[in-house]
Amino acid sequence: MTRTPPLPAEVAEVRRLAALAAYGILDTPPEQGFDDIVDLAALICATPVALVSLVDGDRQWFKARAGFEPCQTPLDRSVCVHALAQPGLLVIPDLTLDPRTRANPQVTGAPHLRFYAGAPLEAPEGSRLGTLCVIDHAPRPAGLTGAQASALTKLAGQVMSLMELRRAVASRDAGLAERHAAVLRHEALIAAQAAISSARGDLDAILDALVAGAMTAVPQAEGGVIEIREGDELVYRTVRGNLVRHRGLRLPLHGSLSGHCLRTGEAVSSPDVLLDDRVKRDVVAALCMRSAIYVPVFRAGEAIGVLKLQSSRVAAFTQDDLAAARLFAGTVAAGLAEAGEAEAHRGARASESRYRTVFDSAIDYAIIVMDLDGRVTDWNAGATRILGWSPDEMRGRAGDIFFLPEDRSGAAPEREMRAALEHGRGADERWHLRKDGSRFWASGEMMALRDEAGTAVGFVKILRDRTEQRRSAAALAASEATLRVVLDTIPVGVLIAESPSSRIVGSNARVEAIFRHGVFPSRPGAGPVRWRGFHADGRPVEPAEWPLIRVARDGEARAELEVDYQRGDGTRAWIGLAGAPMRDADGRLVGGVVVVSDIDARKRAEEQRDLRNHELSHRMKNLLTMVQAIAGQTLRGATDIDAAKEVLAERLITLGKAHDQLLGGVAERATIEPVIRGGVGLQDDASGRVRYHGSPVEIGGRAALSLALMVHELATNAVKYGALSVPEGRVDIAWSVSEDPEPVLAITWREAGGPPVVPPSRKGFGSRLIERGLVGTVDGSIALTYPPEGVRCVVAAPLRNFRDAL
Repeated sequence: MTRTPPLPAEVAEVRRLAALAAYGILDTPPEQGFDDIVDLAALICATPVALVSLVDGDRQWFKARAGFEPCQTPLDRSVCVHALAQPGLLVIPDLTLDPRTRANPQVTGAPHLRFYAGAPLEAPEGSRLGTLCVIDHAPRPAGLTGAQASALTKLAGQVMSLMELRRAVASRDAGLAERHAAVLRHEALIAAQAAISSARGDLDAILDALVAGAMTAVPQAEGGVIEIREGDELVYRTVRGNLVRHRGLRLPLHGSLSGHCLRTGEAVSSPDVLLDDRVKRDVVAALCMRSAIYVPVFRAGEAIGVLKLQSSRVAAFTQDDLAAARLFAGTVAAGLAEAGEAEAHRGARASESRYRTVFDSAIDYAIIVMDLDGRVTDWNAGATRILGWSPDEMRGRAGDIFFLPEDRSGAAPEREMRAALEHGRGADERWHLRKDGSRFWASGEMMALRDEAGTAVGFVKILRDRTEQRRSAAALAASEATLRVVLDTIPVGVLIAESPSSRIVGSNARVEAIFRHGVFPSRPGAGPVRWRGFHADGRPVEPAEWPLIRVARDGEARAELEVDYQRGDGTRAWIGLAGAPMRDADGRLVGGVVVVSDIDARKRAEEQRDLRNHELSHRMKNLLTMVQAIAGQTLRGATDIDAAKEVLAERLITLGKAHDQLLGGVAERATIEPVIRGGVGLQDDASGRVRYHGSPVEIGGRAALSLALMVHELATNAVKYGALSVPEGRVDIAWSVSEDPEPVLAITWREAGGPPVVPPSRKGFGSRLIERGLVGTVDGSIALTYPPEGVRCVVAAPLRNFRDAL
């Protein structure tokens, strides 16, 4: 079976995917320009299939296609992905012969593709986003002609030109929409002011004009109302849109969001009224309301009503919409003041009062009026709050005082005024100066003021302090950097996956140290990870068992797993994984986080513990056998029963002491010869049949215990079946240290003079203990052989391993 080759690394390149996303073209409807290009490519190259293919992170999507039914395919069925890995035209004469494509399901099965030629779609900064390709169902050994190849490459350039044009048009449209909204609000305010002026004190006409103007300035509003206070109630006085049939509705001053706005005197935005405890719930459904903004209406400094705009959609309004409503609420206040004044005081004074109310009510905006020379003629309360200078300090002064010195020297104020005169407005987003010398980031706009004849008479500049938003963005970036430092510092690995794909979107450095892959998405060179782990009984871990799948895809509350993992460098180690799901504020599953721990040392220690527990059981079973052997050896040669009893008692006492030493362990460090002698124990009957050779060597406690156990097992077997089972048998035990290239300790056990040796037909626990006990402790090698003349065992390991095994 042919294995599908891995995808090129360029497919998952973050910069490339970001460049593709910036065009906003994926999943858009067909467009004639792209369709014409694929038809032309198929015609020129004489192929039945032509595609404009864009390669995303997990699929290839076709903006235009001719002769091919699917609108997208998975990347494992894509040929175009291979064009991302090389510059220029990719031509594959026969897809069944190319190692990159011969296993592709679309080559091995329907629609049985055979020939491919693709010209890369390369963005200006160099990222290859996809291809313009032509495909045939029959091989083409000669590929494309020179003219066809040239035409295909040029047509690919035309595709990129169309994509650039789409992006430019979208950017232009967004800018125009933003400017249109600003113009719409400005014109609505002017129209409302004109309506107030022509109402001649008619309160209902004033309120109706202002609600209409507010809804024009905030087109998301489906209904608008001015609620006027009457005692402990608010009455729907002037209504528009879907609130018309609710004219006269009364709401309590206490227990409604409108009442809260009036009582506190603060503007309120409620993105979802169903989640707002201040809303009067029994009227929400009847009003068809899901989101709303409320602005108090003042007269002579006293809140007398509320301007409300509402929508049936959640989160329909922005902070800019709220600011616009506040402007209109100020205009309402001016209209109310005018309606309450005597007829004799209407006219110029009322108009000025209305202007000042509107002008100074926008305290979140600095509004500066200047003459044609750029000198300040008016300065609102918002300008004083934001910039620090009072109106008296600023009137008659140059309006560039709050620009930075470098902007003044670069003629930025003059450029803005010129743009306002030539184009109607001049944008301004930069650092500015306050009176106290501090700096703040502001976004604003300068517009030309014109008289009835259209002649420019001055400028109005509107600024809004955006310092906190800018600092918040910087703080967010710093927070993300701090989180990365924390993740890379903590001693456990962390994996973060998205739902429902379970694709890894973040990890820390410790993960790579544990898994030894180096291919996780938050690290350079990220790529796919092949999980391969085994349970304690050797069964492979199935994909659905991994905590990453169980918490990120299935939403399991908690998932844990211990696996013998095959790491990226081919080694095996035990790892522990514990995962928990991540949910958003609404409880929706958005991903999962898995903590990865290196538990290899603990698992190895558990294996050693189990080995020693088995040894304890084995020792107890052998104890009676040892007593019987000692008794038999003692009584066979005895001539005096009393002397035999004394010798037997002494040997049994010595056996007990040796057994205690084996079960009780050894000191942290010990000299090797006493350890070996203690392991031999009573088998050494002082007759010289057991001989010891070697210089003093100090070893660690764990190594000493394992060595004593191994020697004891060899000695026991020698007494039962080997050289020490007959009087003429002997055992030589030797140890030495060699330097090649580091010190290596070798221990040799050699039997001679015993019965002829026959290799065992099976390995019992004793044999496994001899072969694995000490070797596992010091990470060494063992050679246990059974020549006829006597058993031989040689153990060797670096001396430092013997000493470090405490």
